[in-house]
Formats: sequence, C-alpha cells, structure tokens
Amino acid sequence: MVAEYQARDPSELEAIYYRIVNRPHAESCIEYIYYWNFQFLPPHSYDYEPIFVYLRDGQLDHIAFDFYHYDARVVSEECPFEICGLWHAFNDLDQTPMKRFDRPLVRLDNAVLGKWYNRPHMKSQFEIKQKLTDPWLVHSTFRDDDGHLLFPFAQPAVENIDAYYQTTCAPKKTFSTVEVLGIDPSEMNKQIMDQFLAAGYVEIVDGHAVWTSDGERIRKALEKDMSQTD
Repeated sequence: MVAEYQARDPSELEAIYYRIVNRPHAESCIEYIYYWNFQFLPPHSYDYEPIFVYLRDGQLDHIAFDFYHYDARVVSEECPFEICGLWHAFNDLDQTPMKRFDRPLVRLDNAVLGKWYNRPHMKSQFEIKQKLTDPWLVHSTFRDDDGHLLFPFAQPAVENIDAYYQTTCAPKKTFSTVEVLGIDPSEMNKQIMDQFLAAGYVEIVDGHAVWTSDGERIRKALEKDMSQTD
C-alpha cells in the first residue's frame, strides 16, 4: 500500500509491474516495479522503483524497498509506504494512509525487460539484472554491485537478512552537479524539453520554447517548493 503522492511532479507513474519468483522450501518473492515516464532529480527519462515482498509458507517474511537510488532498506513487518521527492524513492510509514496511490498491475515479462535493459541512454536503462533473477541476493542494494552504495554508512551490508532492520534515516549528502547528473548537459536539456513538449507544459512559438498555462502553473509550484527546501 502506497500513500497518495502529494509532490507537484509532472512525471507520470504509468504502471506497477510485477512478477513472482519461486524457490524451494515454499519461498517466493513478489517483485513490484513502480514505472515512471520521467525522473526530475536527477533528470532522465524513465524511472524504476522496486518493492520486493518475500513470502515463506504463504506468510510475509520481509520486504525490501528502494529508499534512495537502488540502495535497499529491509523491514520485517507489513507496512504502508510514501513516495519521497522527485526521485520517487520509498519510505515506510507508521500509519495507514488516508488515500492510496494506485495504478494498473501489469505482468513483467521478458519482452518488457528487453526494452528496459536496451534503452540507448544509460541513465534510462533498468539497472537490476542479477537481483531481479535472484531476489534473495538483495541485502543492502538492488544493484548487482554490492559495493556501489550511495549511503554505505547508513545501510551496511549484512549476511543474515533476518537480523537486518535499518531504521536510521540516511544523512544528507551534498553532490556536485556532475556527480548527480552523470550525463552530458545538452543531452539532459534535450530529454527535459522532449518531456515538457510531450506533456504540454511547453510549446514552440516562432522558434522559441514558451511555457503553456499548465507549464507555468507547474513551474511556479516547483519554484515555491524549492524555495522552502533547506
């Protein structure tokens, strides 16, 4: 259960993909991927946010979810979630939300995965392969490289998943623009403009890009939110 997304974010959650992986001893994992058409921070087309639900003998065993750019957090009990920021990570909640944020459930098959893995721009590709195939490898990250953690001091890798329950919030970290974007600025600007045009937030008038009424409303809302951020 995910709470209604309150951020003023023009990107769209297109669908919630799922697939089920089984292994011996009555264990299974339901892999959910929240699939967005765009991510605004850092900006790139397409965004994939995993929640893995692990079952043993038909009962919940634990849940692993993306709490920051594929760094994983694991909880041992059922809990609702909220979506955090323009990067669409999850955070677990103590209370049931008043409204749910739902989209159609779509079966995640090899045809969809092939499209995701082979997108031409690296930042637009789906980065989970090994751990999508074997979700029991997930401990501190969903990435195949366990050493690639953005917050290793806040989310240490452990061998015993049953003993792994992290509740400490990750400290803030300052990134340079180059570290955050990781792509050519001109390519980033083109992707953003393509998304704005497709969404109807910008139109071309006499060879110049201008905000539409919907785009101006979004721009002012985001500007207000950023001015209130510490």
